[in-house]
Amino acid sequence: TGDLFRSDLDGYMYFLGRKDDMFKCCGQKVNPREVEDAALQMEGALEAVAVGFPDETRGQAIRLYIVFAESREQNPEIVRKFLQSQLEDYKLPSVIEICRELPRNSSGKIDRLILGEMASQFVDSVSPLALHQKISTVAGKAKV
Repeated sequence: TGDLFRSDLDGYMYFLGRKDDMFKCCGQKVNPREVEDAALQMEGALEAVAVGFPDETRGQAIRLYIVFAESREQNPEIVRKFLQSQLEDYKLPSVIEICRELPRNSSGKIDRLILGEMASQFVDSVSPLALHQKISTVAGKAKV
């Protein structure tokens, strides 16, 4: 099925992610869910998505999109310092973007495809939601 699980000593199975979501960074396999789960441990973090993008030295680098509750004021350096205590060095995001919201597909799920395209194209001047709206308009989709 492409789903990845791990089991504990009691035989309980834990969903880790999908095989096709994984990418290599610094020669190591990275499951974006691990990065996202670590980011979501931050106080006030509501949503997080990690995607890979091409990098000359690392193969793939990691870009993290994270949404915080409105009452939480965060910046990328605070997120980076927190993640340094949670993740191995090769799993640390090269780019961290704080977002107000993340783009959704027609079924209401976070649109990882749009975020992956955005990370690959280094679109820094456009928010993920604005990019999604632009692409949806071009594709003839009315919903965001």
